[in-house]
Amino acid sequence: MLMIRYWGGRVYTLLINMSFLLRCKKVDIGHRVKIIKGSYLSGYNKIHDFSVFGGHLGSYSYVGRNSQIIAKVGNFCSIGPNVRTVIAYHPTSGFVSTHPSTYSTRKQAGISFINRTLVNEFPLLKGENYPVVIGNDVFIGDSVLIVGNVRIGDGAVIAAGSVVVKDVEPFCVVGGNPAKIIKKRFSEEQITRIQNIQWWNKDEEWLKYHCSYMNDVNSFLKKIDS
Repeated sequence: MLMIRYWGGRVYTLLINMSFLLRCKKVDIGHRVKIIKGSYLSGYNKIHDFSVFGGHLGSYSYVGRNSQIIAKVGNFCSIGPNVRTVIAYHPTSGFVSTHPSTYSTRKQAGISFINRTLVNEFPLLKGENYPVVIGNDVFIGDSVLIVGNVRIGDGAVIAAGSVVVKDVEPFCVVGGNPAKIIKKRFSEEQITRIQNIQWWNKDEEWLKYHCSYMNDVNSFLKKIDS
């Protein structure tokens, strides 16, 4: 169902169904945002102006202005402006041509020379219903490009302007084109402990109590142990 909402003189276009509305909890949708039908927003989300979102957006996660995200996104993710997921695939080896008229019946250029599609143009990650999976507490900077069939681990940081072409390990800082590991945010022991705690899945009372310790990883882990 296509629903047009008028609010404060601004027009919002949402591609949704009624069950989507019932699932929403404290969701702030910006100006001229498009949400693809079947998407799920977990709550306490914000999608800024001129963005497109399709998939699953975890609790407390937001998407910056002018971004286009087709992905499963975890909790507490910060996605900056102008971020893109590129989910279409063109064969670049083996096939004589990269033009879809030679391997696809979708007629992207208005014509196809074959009778059956030879390539899966929109592959999903193995075991997932999404082409891109972004973990929890991930920070993605301005103008990042993420290609399809990529998984970004919990706690990762993607530097502005990066092009992510392969999986990113948890709690790694990556940057560049193609994105490469710059450093790890914490020691291996600390990373393991944080992943075991999974603070991003805790309830609000737990978060309110422990949040004052989260500005220092050692203080936080010590508090958890106490």
